[in-house]
Amino acid sequence: MASILLVDENAKAAYLETCPLPVFYMGDFSIRGFAVGQYHKACDLLQRNGFTLLAKEFCADVIIDRPEAILKISALFAENGVEAQLSDIADSLYQA
Repeated sequence: MASILLVDENAKAAYLETCPLPVFYMGDFSIRGFAVGQYHKACDLLQRNGFTLLAKEFCADVIIDRPEAILKISALFAENGVEAQLSDIADSLYQA
């Protein structure tokens, strides 16, 4: 089973503080996931639509069984007014 990260847009920095970094992470380190403006609403919406969420500090892993599930998640957010962006959550890490 695979998963994709769901994180509150306002908690990205706090989440990243809990992540162990690889020894050599220079320019190739990223964490793909959905950054959402309404985190609790997004969690509730996903659970009501059959997705399993594994809660962590500041975020949740959304279990997906195939890549197309990412498109379904994105569509659910759009249809229900949840601001979400599929992006690199680690975009604010200094990588030099």
